Amino acid sequence: MGGERLSAGSQNSPNPTPTMNLEKQLLQMIETGSMRALSALGRYYFAEQHFYKALTVLKNCPPWDLEAHYRLGIIYFDGLEIKRDMKRAVKHMKKVATTPVEKSYVPEALIRSAQYFVGYSYYAGFGVITNEDEAIKWWLKAAHEGKPTGSILAQTALGLYYADPWHFDVDRSARWHIMADNNKSPGSKASRAVMCIYGLGKEKKIIKALKNLKDAAYVYNNIFAAGHLVAFYYHRKMFNLAAQAAIRVTSDRLFQVEEQAIKNQSDRKGLALAAFYLGRCYQLGRGVEENIKKAQYLYNKAIKLDYDAMYKLYQTIIQDVV
Repeated sequence: MGGERLSAGSQNSPNPTPTMNLEKQLLQMIETGSMRALSALGRYYFAEQHFYKALTVLKNCPPWDLEAHYRLGIIYFDGLEIKRDMKRAVKHMKKVATTPVEKSYVPEALIRSAQYFVGYSYYAGFGVITNEDEAIKWWLKAAHEGKPTGSILAQTALGLYYADPWHFDVDRSARWHIMADNNKSPGSKASRAVMCIYGLGKEKKIIKALKNLKDAAYVYNNIFAAGHLVAFYYHRKMFNLAAQAAIRVTSDRLFQVEEQAIKNQSDRKGLALAAFYLGRCYQLGRGVEENIKKAQYLYNKAIKLDYDAMYKLYQTIIQDVV
């Protein structure tokens, strides 16, 4: 009939797909005792996002199978079709991270990625006791002296770490961000631009910094950059541009705040900035029509995203600075 649709399991469905045939072939090979087929089946299930199936297969792979350990780490860490288990995630990732690159059969990028993951776990206290010294040790390994073969996430993480007020070292921060930016990190491109705009480090070309900030915000959809772009426009009294940029970055994201869906700290800081300055625009009718209720809503969201930074900005309202 005209409105009927055939399901994948229907008797009228076409011949089995190549992927179905691949699964069948791998299962047959596993019956003969092939460890390679077992590993390949786990990778196949993972790629097809059948994570529980992948878990049951990958757990039976031999101990030397680093790709199996890496995927198990991801499944346990993200809780893909199972309950999250951070301790197991770190255990599997450490198997990969502690493998010497020169003695490994897997791509170097996989080992560097695992090293970043272990460092992040120590930094955030996921599955292990928080230990910043351990975090830095693993991130330095992962970053691989800023080389393209290193983890770009680790290079950016080091740049952000040394930009934090508790560990502030502008030269170290700038050095890592420059290396990460050269390796195509949108986050470090944004951070370099922000440092330049605020007069930190040796780079002083504001026009180039603004271009990089726009690229990071609009080409790479970097929320941290977008928030600082809003602040840049607002403080230069370009209120229409500030409001437009803030609406663009907050419109489809603020509803996620209650569920803590935005976990990345840089994203939270950028979104908090955009929400705060948009709230100020609504409060004073700058670039948008005055709306006190919207302003209060946005201030509340900003505080939930980044309490410390928003408290400092709130003091500027009291002092009538912004």
